Amino acid sequence: MLRHALPRAVPVCLVFLLSACGHEEPAQISISPAMVEQPQPSALASQSYPGEVRARFDPQLAFRIGGKVTRRLVDEGERVKANQPLAELDPQDVRLQLEATRAQVAAGQANLNLVRAERDRYKTLLDRQMVSRSQFDNAENLYRSGEARLQQLKAEQDVASNQASYAVLRAPQDGVIAQRQVEVGQVVAAGQTVFTLAADGEREVLISLPEQAFGRFKIG
Repeated sequence: MLRHALPRAVPVCLVFLLSACGHEEPAQISISPAMVEQPQPSALASQSYPGEVRARFDPQLAFRIGGKVTRRLVDEGERVKANQPLAELDPQDVRLQLEATRAQVAAGQANLNLVRAERDRYKTLLDRQMVSRSQFDNAENLYRSGEARLQQLKAEQDVASNQASYAVLRAPQDGVIAQRQVEVGQVVAAGQTVFTLAADGEREVLISLPEQAFGRFKIG
């Protein structure tokens, strides 16, 4: 009996062992914590800011005398050359003033000629002892006063002549008209801005930066 039962007992034991192995607990895997760092943008990364390139020198152009604008020869955005006419004032007033000073100079010259001749005549009479020294001195003083008056009138004529040329506004140097601030028919005062010139030459860049970006930039 024992000889026949042994072969059947072996498979039963194998099944039992396989079944026991199928119910083993899974092995536990330990997980270690890790630090994750958020990547930051590179300092050399490209960034864009609004800005403009403009002339380093932008003089404001104005007439040296006041008057009524009769001609405007250029407009915004136009390129101009040094000494090019830009605008003109009514020349009538300055022309009349110049003519008046010329007339005054002519009258002053005529008066000087007269007192010079009178002075010379008194000098001759003084040499002949036909007039007193005080009479000659009076004639001499009139001559010197006439001479000084003529010099003053000539200076006023030069001023009037310059003012006549000031009726034409000219570009001081090459550049582009950046702004125009007058119209034909407008009356302007001496020194009132008529044009703004973006002068040729050096340029500068104006950039709008947020406050937090100031530390990343420097001049140079």
